[in-house]
Amino acid sequence: MRKIFFLTLLVLPMVLFGQTEFGSYNWNTYPSDNKSDTIKCVNGAAVTLERRITEVFLNKQNIFEEVYVFHKKIKVDSHDALDHYNKIYIPLNNVLEILNIQARFISPSGKITNLPKESIKQIANLENDGDYKTFAIEGAEVGGQIEYFYTLRKEFDAYSGYYIQDDIPKANVEIIFAYPSKLSYQIKGYNGFPAFTLNTSNEEKTYQKASVKYIPAVEEKVKYANYKASLMRFEYTMAYNHYRSALRLNSWKTASENTYNRLFDLSAKDKATILSLLAQINPPTGDLTQQIRSIENWVKKNIAISKEINAQKELSEMIRLKQANHYGAVRIMVALLNAANINFEFVETGNNETRPFDPDFNCMNFLDDYLVYFPAINQYMAPGFPDYRLGLIPTDYQGQYGLFLRPISYSDKLKSLAYDIRRIPIHDCSLNTDTIDVVVNVNPAESVVSAQVKRQTKGALGQTFQSFFNYLNEEKKKEVVSSFFSMGKENSVINNYQVSNESPDNIGVKPITWMVDLTANSLLENAGKDLIFHIGETIGQQGELYQEKSRTIPVHIGALHKYYRKIVFNIPQGYKVANPENLNMHVEMKNEGKTSCIFTSQAEIKNDQLVITSDEYYMEESYPASRYDEFRNVINASADFNKRTILLKKI
Repeated sequence: MRKIFFLTLLVLPMVLFGQTEFGSYNWNTYPSDNKSDTIKCVNGAAVTLERRITEVFLNKQNIFEEVYVFHKKIKVDSHDALDHYNKIYIPLNNVLEILNIQARFISPSGKITNLPKESIKQIANLENDGDYKTFAIEGAEVGGQIEYFYTLRKEFDAYSGYYIQDDIPKANVEIIFAYPSKLSYQIKGYNGFPAFTLNTSNEEKTYQKASVKYIPAVEEKVKYANYKASLMRFEYTMAYNHYRSALRLNSWKTASENTYNRLFDLSAKDKATILSLLAQINPPTGDLTQQIRSIENWVKKNIAISKEINAQKELSEMIRLKQANHYGAVRIMVALLNAANINFEFVETGNNETRPFDPDFNCMNFLDDYLVYFPAINQYMAPGFPDYRLGLIPTDYQGQYGLFLRPISYSDKLKSLAYDIRRIPIHDCSLNTDTIDVVVNVNPAESVVSAQVKRQTKGALGQTFQSFFNYLNEEKKKEVVSSFFSMGKENSVINNYQVSNESPDNIGVKPITWMVDLTANSLLENAGKDLIFHIGETIGQQGELYQEKSRTIPVHIGALHKYYRKIVFNIPQGYKVANPENLNMHVEMKNEGKTSCIFTSQAEIKNDQLVITSDEYYMEESYPASRYDEFRNVINASADFNKRTILLKKI
């Protein structure tokens, strides 16, 4: 999470606290009762104790720092769990000093094995995620408990959050915040995490605490779910620093001021570079949509955007090198739009999948993702995403709230950003469609099935292909087409294909269109004199939802979408379709009397053709867990259709 502070917020008057309260944390700071815990393991493990302590203090230079304590005890009841949880990794990002690391294993009989200090190793830049300390306890065995704590001196973190729940159950969870009484924190729990209690009895120090006796496990591999956003967690922010001022800190107002300074207040060099680049792009006059598209297409075609590019360079340097990270691309785009005098609002928001924006918590915790909104055409742009274009909002941002920022001028010299909180729209299912028209011919004498397919995908469904297809070589293109148009259990043979509107410029503008001629190898089988044809497989393989465990977290669809399929089956001469009614289906879920999602198919015989039409669409983004079975029935309906066959009776 990015942190933006002015130095004046960190440097304080000459006030120095003495030794920290939790810097010398040890096994006996909060003595354990050593009673055996009755919590049942899930996936072979259960947490019997988890404690997190954050203590804010002033160092000798009168700058805020933190002592952070993490203490955990895990019961392991399987070899897989033992192997997994006996490998401990301690992240060292923003760590100034390791004050203590202790670990031990408590056997089923109560024998304690302590971790030797020399067993603790350091790993540099583990999986590109910074440095870690790591260790494993020798002699750990199934049925015992792994217990460890570490105490770190860290850089000050004015706002952040922690996920508390995961895929194993937890008991005895405790969170403690301790900080000088001249500071004030706001802390909020989500998804059932309890409220923090405030203790101000100490004149010098304030405490906030929360504890939970038991937190159930939540299965991790759940389809149609925003898993992390559904877990118990808490967010915190330092709201006031009364050493310096009575004004609110780390708020939406703070965010608007920081955004103006970083995005809108350019140096003379950067302004000159942007004006020169805009002249080079030369966006068309008159049509606002085309002006915006020309700027967006230039940036996303010519600037290599990668999260691996970490340095926040000057705009002129990023443009010269033609490379930027996500936020760098945002800076270039905003600067070009401002230079072109295009009216827009800059939107800062969170992520539906992980930490949605909370409009009731005035903080900077949920402002890590960015959109641009153009009021004149009522459309959004995702400026830092090279695989999106104007008019398409990434699914992770749809339907949640955002901080909408717009420039205001108090005078020639005094400028800033005004803001309000509004909801980002959810795209209607009609924007994201997949339309399939199939004509099928059967040659019974040679057991050959041929099909001519026209398929059009638009919106988010088309964007998936339009973002990359043009960049593939011919061999890779054929692999994509073979996979996308496979019929039956064996791969179909693609005889020829044509693709149009496949370039990124067409994302959100025109549907990518496929014209494919193929031969299907496994759709026809003999049944004596008759034939069985697997007609459901002509729409390709369909996803299916299985549910072995009770659903506990809400259903999230993602991009609302609509499928339309039309299959024209030319009945071979000398045969008739015995059971066309087998293809009629209707599975529907309603909400307050209106269709929420549905799958339908209808079949009729017209002359010598069997014609099947099918609609499937999803009109609401989420459902409570209690309605999962209704939703699953609709999802599984297309998979059920996929298994349907027709009997061709010999006349």
